[in-house]
Amino acid sequence: MYEVNEKYFSLHPGEIRVADILPGKWEDKICCWLRHAPMANRPSYKALSYVWGAPKGARRSIILNGDKHLVTMNLESALKRIRETDRVVTYWIDALCINQDDNDERSNQVSLMRDIYARAEVVVIYLGEVPNHSFAGSANNTCMSSDSSVFHGDNRDSKKITQFRQYCRSKDGERGKSRARLDYSHEAFCLISSLAQNTKLEHNPPFDNDSRNHSDSFYQRNLFEALRYLMRSTWWNRIWVVQEVVVSNNITLLYGSIIVHWNVVVSAARSYSLNQLSDTISSFSHEYSNVLALFSRIVLGIHQMRGRWQAGERTTLLSLLRQFSHRKATDDRDKVYALLGLVQDPQMLDHLMVVPDYSHDTATVFRNTVLKIIETTRSLDILAGDIGRKNRQDLPSWLLDWSATYDDLDRRRAEDIQHYNATAGMDVLTESDKENPYSGTERYLISCGARIEPHFHLDSCSTALNSSEWTDYILDPYGGLGKTVCLEAISKYLAVEGHRVWLRDHDGVLECPGVCKGRVVVVGDPCFSHEDLTTVVKGWGIQVAQFFMNNHASKTKEEVSLSFLKTICADIVHLDTHIGGSNRRRVTNDDLGSIAAWILRIPSSSDETGASKFWRTLLHNFRVPDPELLEGCVGVSVDAAIRTASLRRRLFITDSGHIGLGPAGLKLDDELYVILGARTPFILRKTGSSIPKIMEDETSKGYIPPQGFQLIGDCYAYGLMDGEALVEWKAVAKLWLSSPEDQLLKCRAAYTLVKTDQAIVDEAKKALEKTIHCGPALWLSGGFRSLKVDDSDTTTRFSLKKDLFHLMEFRTTVDRYSVKQLEFFEKVVGKIKLWLREYDVDGLGKLQDAQLLFDAIEHYVKVFEEHISGPQAAFVAEMDKLSNISWTHRRQTNVFLV
Repeated sequence: MYEVNEKYFSLHPGEIRVADILPGKWEDKICCWLRHAPMANRPSYKALSYVWGAPKGARRSIILNGDKHLVTMNLESALKRIRETDRVVTYWIDALCINQDDNDERSNQVSLMRDIYARAEVVVIYLGEVPNHSFAGSANNTCMSSDSSVFHGDNRDSKKITQFRQYCRSKDGERGKSRARLDYSHEAFCLISSLAQNTKLEHNPPFDNDSRNHSDSFYQRNLFEALRYLMRSTWWNRIWVVQEVVVSNNITLLYGSIIVHWNVVVSAARSYSLNQLSDTISSFSHEYSNVLALFSRIVLGIHQMRGRWQAGERTTLLSLLRQFSHRKATDDRDKVYALLGLVQDPQMLDHLMVVPDYSHDTATVFRNTVLKIIETTRSLDILAGDIGRKNRQDLPSWLLDWSATYDDLDRRRAEDIQHYNATAGMDVLTESDKENPYSGTERYLISCGARIEPHFHLDSCSTALNSSEWTDYILDPYGGLGKTVCLEAISKYLAVEGHRVWLRDHDGVLECPGVCKGRVVVVGDPCFSHEDLTTVVKGWGIQVAQFFMNNHASKTKEEVSLSFLKTICADIVHLDTHIGGSNRRRVTNDDLGSIAAWILRIPSSSDETGASKFWRTLLHNFRVPDPELLEGCVGVSVDAAIRTASLRRRLFITDSGHIGLGPAGLKLDDELYVILGARTPFILRKTGSSIPKIMEDETSKGYIPPQGFQLIGDCYAYGLMDGEALVEWKAVAKLWLSSPEDQLLKCRAAYTLVKTDQAIVDEAKKALEKTIHCGPALWLSGGFRSLKVDDSDTTTRFSLKKDLFHLMEFRTTVDRYSVKQLEFFEKVVGKIKLWLREYDVDGLGKLQDAQLLFDAIEHYVKVFEEHISGPQAAFVAEMDKLSNISWTHRRQTNVFLV
């Protein structure tokens, strides 16, 4: 007798196993033989779609290749149902045909499953046995035999449907005993067949008047209870079944002894869906119509995906995860792997494909999938939704937990982000700290046609980028133009110019370019139910009024009220007639009156505060009609939009005056961030600890590790949804994404002159030009190379094309310079110091932690003066301190998510 694993001999590439099921009666033991079948030979087989059953549940013994083999109780029942009495049948069944103890084989076979189900002659869906339950007092008549009852959804079912109609229209006292002995799972399929054959329901049971008179009858109660039990089969919630049904050509359902074709079930679901808003259904028993709605929604959800697959429509992995990841899987890794075969995305290049690999743990699979999706979509769209909802504790805050529930409201809000563009369409790509530095930039250049290997060609890069301005970001053009130096410069150029940025994965810590837009100082109550919505929104309005009555006097009443009206619906209105509709757009001025009217419908009270009365006065400015007409001017589209945007969210206000809606879990002192590549801003929370493992080379020099943040979730923030923050980020990034010492002066000069008139700019230019031309030694040291003043409508930007970095390089080679040169450097520093003091107009307030920058400059000047002729080691140590200060400021352009 062989051990179980000895049944499984290694498969060749493109080869599968199939199981020959030997004939037998219901009570006979199951006997199967496995054999190898190359897919290229187009083997003949059927495929079984079923639910394994509880992982630790009871097992039953079958005979596999002449040896005992344990299977779940559900699989044993399925094998008995599909086995025939007089001939061998061949099936592909994952639990038998894949060696579940071999991770490599599992990974390879999972990659073939789409083709396995697509090429099967028939896919048999086994919904399980009819539950062992006496519906409303009826006898349990579960048929534990191989005898079958087939439904066709056409005239061949006429005898069954005639009896069904009689039962629906009869009273409890008529033929009561015979009805108690009915198999109500059979009656449920009579209802399905009847629905499939009729799209006009008002003349057919149980929807016609004669049947409605007996809607509370024993028969109808049991009929809909049986349908409810049918839809409670765990098969409907299993994630693997989506692929198994979508790619199949011929599908049969098996429920106990009942057999029906998939198309019959789809026709029934479609028939109900077409009539869902009709008077026939709206006046039908609410309890019964809920069961029918559940049936229709589940069936059509799968079948619509099947239609898109057959039509060859583009289907991304992200859209599949949003639609189906709420389904169950025995192995959480299958939340991803079960959907890979359905991806039809031209952008998903081979090197970006997620490949099934069961040697990776769940957290690694989820992380790799998110990073691949970011790389493919070149955006952070995948981070939208209720990302804080997690079952697992081993995932970073920015990582979605697909083992958690992801409901329809989350999905709709995530889909709505397509209407926003918080970072003006900037592309985002990914890099890993396990790769060579700037490997993402290198891949991008190659894709643009640049020549990288075997030698780095500068001209080729300039041609590929259609610009040579990237050379301005080279830190040390005199130190050699190696590959890494150039890639670093190109990476900075692409980021500053708004082309694309790179996220870097530090083994679970995600380094993202971004900018902070404020700290949360006001938090409203969360809204968790439709019933509480109006009360909660009224409270939000009062909070907004109170805040802006006491703060931010610069905002007009119109600005405050406009920002609130757009916030409570997230600047979206629905064009459909129901809350789940997919036709949505941004708010226009014509919509504001309806939104204000929705708020003004909320009853006022005699003890309203001054803020509440002030608020109502503001809202009336938006062309709201008389109070008696308010009900008629609020469309379903506005109501649905406000409910979609506000449920399970809470209002917030930042110290910078931004109003928004964020996750229900946001708190005071959370921070509002715009992260590049995202369509919406995010709410982040400081972890209270730094991240020592980031940039260990700097840490070894005394570098202070960056602060870590938790990602709480995406948000709507009025005034930040259309790229407004990107202007500020570019300004800060351009100042900091070069050598640190250069930017100390650059940033001071730029912000000093922001509010300065042209006369002062010209005077400053002349003063520095004198400094530049006072002798050749400064040129020899790599000092100021050129000076440029740029004028624009928004700011006068003062930039130095060559930095102080080379001026400071002599710190390591003091002995190369004569005393005369050192004295000259001292004079230069004195002039810089005098200029900075003379033209400081305190314009640096726009930069966060501005005082730190002032301290850095003063520290530089002090160190330069004190150590100009001192020991080299002491000078180097002081310069390292200065480098730490500037590195801290460089982190203002990045955020680290843990």
